[in-house]
Amino acid sequence: MRPEILPGDNLQIAQVSAETLRAGDICVFKKDGRLIAHRVLRNFPAQRRFQEKGDGKFQPYLVDYADVIGKVNAVERAGVRRTLDRPTQRFRSRFIAFFSLNKYRLIMLFSRIKQRIDGIALQKLH
Repeated sequence: MRPEILPGDNLQIAQVSAETLRAGDICVFKKDGRLIAHRVLRNFPAQRRFQEKGDGKFQPYLVDYADVIGKVNAVERAGVRRTLDRPTQRFRSRFIAFFSLNKYRLIMLFSRIKQRIDGIALQKLH
């Protein structure tokens, strides 16, 4: 979850119903006997699961509601507490979730745009 959360950071976690988690929320859950904090990408209430992904990870995973510990509300690092519930922080977090979910599509789109720009530039040179 770097740079949002670094090893040694203190997290303020609130118990929430997993059904209320939304894209962009950072959730703490149990996986293989460890506690993990990752960003929620999508929630599937009918399946009682949600899709999560760490910001530095490539592949998203599904997490069962039963494994949810809570939602991260604030991060404290070096004595400075940063809340994650401000409107600007929520917008940023949702944008990161959207980008994570659509990263491959966006990379391909930007690649095609670059190819077109390069093609136009070559035509002007001739």
